[in-house]
Amino acid sequence: MADIKISQLTAKGTPIANTDLIEISESDGAGGYVTKSVTGANIIGSKQNTLISGTNIKTINSTTILGSGDLTVQPTLVSGTNIKTINSNSILGSGDLVITGGVSSVSATTPVVATGTTTPVISLDSNYGDTQNPYASKTANNILAAPDGTAGVPTFRAIVSADIPTLNQNTTGTASNVTGIVALANGGTGTATPSLVAGTNISITGTFPNQTINSSGGGGGTEIGALIGGGVVVGVFNDGGVNKALVASLTNLSTGIQWTIPAFHSTLIGATAQSFSDGLTNTNAIIAQTALPATTLYAAGIARLFAGGGFSDWYLPALWELNMCLNSAAIVNKILGSSNGFLNGFNYWSSTETSANGASNMSATNLTVVDNAKLANRCVRAVRIHTI
Repeated sequence: MADIKISQLTAKGTPIANTDLIEISESDGAGGYVTKSVTGANIIGSKQNTLISGTNIKTINSTTILGSGDLTVQPTLVSGTNIKTINSNSILGSGDLVITGGVSSVSATTPVVATGTTTPVISLDSNYGDTQNPYASKTANNILAAPDGTAGVPTFRAIVSADIPTLNQNTTGTASNVTGIVALANGGTGTATPSLVAGTNISITGTFPNQTINSSGGGGGTEIGALIGGGVVVGVFNDGGVNKALVASLTNLSTGIQWTIPAFHSTLIGATAQSFSDGLTNTNAIIAQTALPATTLYAAGIARLFAGGGFSDWYLPALWELNMCLNSAAIVNKILGSSNGFLNGFNYWSSTETSANGASNMSATNLTVVDNAKLANRCVRAVRIHTI
């Protein structure tokens, strides 16, 4: 076949179908030819499929790459233009972002107020007065209360009568004076002219309000174990025609206390503290040696400060007075009970000094007299002389 130009080729005809048969010749290598047949299916089956965007060819942002023209490409990222910043700091680049900032404003609801700044101050409204700082120093005897007789913001003020509710009782009269007759049931006498009533060994002379109580009979009608003068009688005697009783306290003031303070455990007082019968003089001398007011830290002090029955003349008994107390222990303990009576197995201090270092005490069990160091701990029972 002679060479021809492409433009001279026969125009394209009908496309090849699968059933078409095409004959071709191939050299057999020996100068001859071998005829072969190729079907349309052989040719079409190895043909590249038609390209379809999104099916066998990918798209860019849903835009096909087939066809003419340019594809639109994402522009370069620029902080503040097409990408936002944080507090004017770009999020592009390496390293950490530093985020700063805080409260911009604060509001409050009454009674709380706030300054509203970035560093707000929160407090009670100034209209609330003293309640802003109720624990600050206030005027003495004032109370936190609403205004007298009206509603309002509470302040510290003096109390008035309207602040006190009416009590469920008769409150007429004055605080400094009670008039009228108070019934017996209410603790009164039930009469305007009460009179004392005589009893055994007791006689009454005179008329109200100038009546006198007189005692009669041996010992003034008072016996061991009687409860008078703020204590219990442990002995009775007649002193120059006046009946008197040695009275012991109703309880033990201590079950273990030193005779005097440590500074004088080895210092002699002398004759004023060595009486066997005058415990009051002994006691006052012991206290005077300390050059200080009496305290409850030692025997003489705790006895002298005792005020049973409202009396102020109690003291630590001298040795013979202590002996009278313990000789009466059997009766006293029956009257007061073993817990308030003299304690078996314990020793009691007397106010009688024996040396610079020691003082006498006595066993409640067998009345043995012992000379112990002033620093020893012993029981204490106070006594007083009561006129009967």
